Amino acid sequence: MADTIRERIIAAAMVQLAKITVANGYNYTMSTPKRGQKAIDERYFPVSVAFPGTEENERKYAKDNMAFPLRVESHRSIGTSENASTIQEKMLGDLRKNLTDQSSQTWAALTDDVAYLEGGPAEQPEAEDKTTAVYVIIEIKYKTAIGNPYSQ
Repeated sequence: MADTIRERIIAAAMVQLAKITVANGYNYTMSTPKRGQKAIDERYFPVSVAFPGTEENERKYAKDNMAFPLRVESHRSIGTSENASTIQEKMLGDLRKNLTDQSSQTWAALTDDVAYLEGGPAEQPEAEDKTTAVYVIIEIKYKTAIGNPYSQ
């Protein structure tokens, strides 16, 4: 059976996250993104991890009007001479641009709207920490046929 519209959107988000590279104009290059993994070995850093959230439905105009948050965390190792706060701000900017710039969205045909809700440093690293992380939460809105998550 084919994937649901939601699954197709999430898969497209993973393709989109893979585009975070210096060659594509971003500040950092992330490795292949992961999905739903809470514990990531540092050997995979730098990496982004996507966590699809619970969807909500507002039925109108003979469609299921769905919305769900997508939390994305980006993790990166830091050197002793690097400022973690500066790295975090660049990573945050990379994520926001990558996920909400409508000119580069791979899921544009599947969604009605993609909006940045919140984001920032996951926490401030201590002096002895060797990694840092940021997160963003975006809201994705899309429609499906009533009772049929496979069709728009």
